[in-house]
Amino acid sequence: MDIAGKRAVITGGGNGIGRGIAMALAEDGAAKIVIADINPTDGERTADELRARGVDAVARKVNVASLDEIEALADSAWERMGGVDLLFNNAGASRLARAFDISDQDIAWLIQVNIMGVVNGSRVFGRRMLEQPDKGWITNTSSQAGILGSKQFLATYTGQQHFVVGWTAALRDDYGDSLGLRVVCPGLVASHMWQIGKARPEEF
Repeated sequence: MDIAGKRAVITGGGNGIGRGIAMALAEDGAAKIVIADINPTDGERTADELRARGVDAVARKVNVASLDEIEALADSAWERMGGVDLLFNNAGASRLARAFDISDQDIAWLIQVNIMGVVNGSRVFGRRMLEQPDKGWITNTSSQAGILGSKQFLATYTGQQHFVVGWTAALRDDYGDSLGLRVVCPGLVASHMWQIGKARPEEF
């Protein structure tokens, strides 16, 4: 795909894989990028880096566990950029705990981030992409745990990453003629995912 001139939204874009995606898009000539991150400091830092590279970039504080905030993100992206060509559902969270020991609050929070963040992002942006004249692309970040299985203390996280793989495959069956749909399954990378609990909402 020719990235030149494309408009992109990246959740969890402030650090780690999301930041790497943003830098790669900039190198390939993307015109406009929205960095969505629950940590506004990380988001602004990445947006600054993109602007220094000549990209029209903006950061938005977004909690992907909230459907309302994803809807607002889409509204602002379409208003600012006139459309979105590329969506990267990349935000994620994890907790280390054995399957019977992890708290109910942890499980509920992780489901909202790792599953519903991807589901709602795909649905909200995908519906709008279908109305655009040019084909939109959605890339969902899973994990190698989503295809290779789990390690100790990661049962909850692993199950959710399997969901992301299956969800993306099913989306391709439903909409593959009209949307580009991809899933990536990286291994361990340097990111702030393991500290994201500091930003978890009060209800969890």
